[in-house]
Amino acid sequence: MQILKSFLTERPPSTGKTTLVHQILTNDKNFNPIFINCRSGQFDSPENVYNSLSRQFKTFFDKQKEYLKNLPNFEMGFKANIPDFELSSTKKEKEEITFAKVSDIHATQIILDCFSELFNKIANALPDWNFWNSYKLPQPILVIDEANRFSRLGNSLNGGQELLKSFLDWLVLNTKEQKSFHAILTSSDSFFLDWIINVAILRL
Repeated sequence: MQILKSFLTERPPSTGKTTLVHQILTNDKNFNPIFINCRSGQFDSPENVYNSLSRQFKTFFDKQKEYLKNLPNFEMGFKANIPDFELSSTKKEKEEITFAKVSDIHATQIILDCFSELFNKIANALPDWNFWNSYKLPQPILVIDEANRFSRLGNSLNGGQELLKSFLDWLVLNTKEQKSFHAILTSSDSFFLDWIINVAILRL
């Protein structure tokens, strides 16, 4: 099977790239897309990022559980191989993210700790590609549209830059090393590729 690696799609604004990506991935039975649209401000602040990631992946996990339960051989040994698709965001974590919006010397660490726990929950709930291939199930693929708006998170106060670097590290870990899901970042900004490369260099 051809493995789709993380890549960047750069096209000018208003050329239908979002519709094209949605159509291709929605119709491709090899993938189960998880869409995040940065146009709606989902990466403008740590709080928005947290709510967006937890909500989108929770929806994905819920659908997978229901789909797997409906398979004919679910009760015939298949059930034992089902990974734990549980993802919960505690009220305390969300309160800490909100609290960290105010000026506080510990705000950055509070944010990073909350996201570290969320990233671990998602990663632990996802099996590797072999699971999906073994049962001929579509593999998860995270699609982030208008990823050039990551810069808004990087420019936000209280840990935005550190959180962005942590998120990019998490993407690399789960797409290339642990092979938990694929990722596509699309952008209409012709300078986005240069910007993301510079961010990656700063992480080294």
